[in-house]
Amino acid sequence: MDYLDGYYIYLKNSDYIITQDTLYKADVYYNMVLKFKPSEYGKWLKMLMSDHYACEYVPLTSYDVKGLDSNRTNFLQSVPFGYNEKPKGAMTIVFKNEKITELISYIDISKGGFIYVENDEGNVITSLPGNINPSNKINAKELTKEEGFFSKNIDGKKMIVTYITSKERGWKYVIALPSKLVFANLNDFTLISFKIFLITLLAGVIIASILAYSNSKPVFDIVKQLKQFTGEESTPSGNAFSLINGSVSNLISTNNELQNDINNQKSLIHSSFLDKIIRGQITSLFTSELLNFSLTSIRYFNNLTATSFASDVLLLTQNPDGKHGIVPCNKSSYISISSK
Repeated sequence: MDYLDGYYIYLKNSDYIITQDTLYKADVYYNMVLKFKPSEYGKWLKMLMSDHYACEYVPLTSYDVKGLDSNRTNFLQSVPFGYNEKPKGAMTIVFKNEKITELISYIDISKGGFIYVENDEGNVITSLPGNINPSNKINAKELTKEEGFFSKNIDGKKMIVTYITSKERGWKYVIALPSKLVFANLNDFTLISFKIFLITLLAGVIIASILAYSNSKPVFDIVKQLKQFTGEESTPSGNAFSLINGSVSNLISTNNELQNDINNQKSLIHSSFLDKIIRGQITSLFTSELLNFSLTSIRYFNNLTATSFASDVLLLTQNPDGKHGIVPCNKSSYISISSK
């Protein structure tokens, strides 16, 4: 594994340490491999056996002579794993700090600020920059929620502190950045959002205008034709729907008036037509359509039934001088037209 730097297991009864490669006496491994302070050997053994660890972070920098352990993160697991038994040894798992730091290195703190991760006991596990000033560490009383942010003066600078707490292990991930840098990024984001909003709004207005024009063009064409029909100006203006409504209402009203006038003139037209027939003023040959109309007019005038020959029927004839006339016909005869 890229993150794993190694591990070793301390066995209390034999006072040996097992690694992935070989077996060491505890004091040899302590002095030759770990290179911790010789005076702290007894304290180190007591620390391994003093408590029952369950994969817990334990800082070992106090035992380090040359600061080699500052680049490593150590987790202790007591063996055996059961809580009901006394620890008979301890397994130490060592992780590379630089690999853990890479997880948070994408955040730019070159213009100021710091990042650090601390465990539930307040010990700093890793940080950016590597040697964080202890005075810059945020007080645990200010990090009581699961997540949040607040403003704080650190080293005479106004900083925005953001943090989040892990639900599983209680670790806190803290980042502090200068307020000017945070608000500068916020202003850039606001400006970009505003530009996107304006572009979207403009595009929406253009698309809506095109759709409105394409949908309203037939209506304007109808208005234009109505104005040409009524003799008004051809350019549509005002409320088009009101104009269409008024024009259609006028057309309906005019049509009804014409229908009434035609119905009122129907009897006069019938009478005038029959009068011309009787006077012989119609000199052209009758077509079948004209004959049907004449029969209808005669039936209206004499209250006759054209489909029955039981009553008196008039015969349409043509005189030698070319004029037409009407004479009575027998009840059993057919209606016919004689011509010269």
